[in-house]
Amino acid sequence: MTISIRAATPADAPALARFNAAFNGVGDPPAQIAAQMAAASPIETALLAEIDGEPAGFACLRVVPCLLYAAPYAELTELYVDPAHRRRGVARALIGAAEDLALARGAGEVLIMTGVDNAAAQALYRAAGYGGYAVALMRKVSAEPSA
Repeated sequence: MTISIRAATPADAPALARFNAAFNGVGDPPAQIAAQMAAASPIETALLAEIDGEPAGFACLRVVPCLLYAAPYAELTELYVDPAHRRRGVARALIGAAEDLALARGAGEVLIMTGVDNAAAQALYRAAGYGGYAVALMRKVSAEPSA
């Protein structure tokens, strides 16, 4: 078994669309995923994990410049491994590749947010050396006036 990690290309959009549907419940077609990859480049990069040449999972790394800090901000925004390939080191390989890419782009830290109830992901990230950092809050915004 050989795990390889590489930057995804538009040709990988069908695999990314399949993984995104399984992970996030989003049914964007491959053509839309490919267009979003082009629009987000070079700020966000999809990394594709393959086992013996077959797609096994993906991660997305976002690296953006910061106004008040010299180093850019890096965030692992997505991480998913197909259930058939779990517990084989794929997630750790994706995390490592994302960290290497963040470092290559000038970031000295990588932020990861995951669901407050996603104990398995939290355990994975802690085992990879990540620890508590901040409280993340979210609010949906729209053109409608807020109360």
